[in-house]
Amino acid sequence: MLFAKGLLLGLAIAAPLGPIGALCISRTLDRGFWAGVAAVSARRLPMQLTR
Repeated sequence: MLFAKGLLLGLAIAAPLGPIGALCISRTLDRGFWAGVAAVSARRLPMQLTR
């Protein structure tokens, strides 16, 4: 039971917030894992280039 609570809490903290995070989650659930990876990569690339 403790493990389940910890897992749920960890997922709640690690979940991306905001409209782009919701889009990434939505695409992953609708189109599959690799579409979600592509959405996250498209979000992450500009952040990496501007650092």
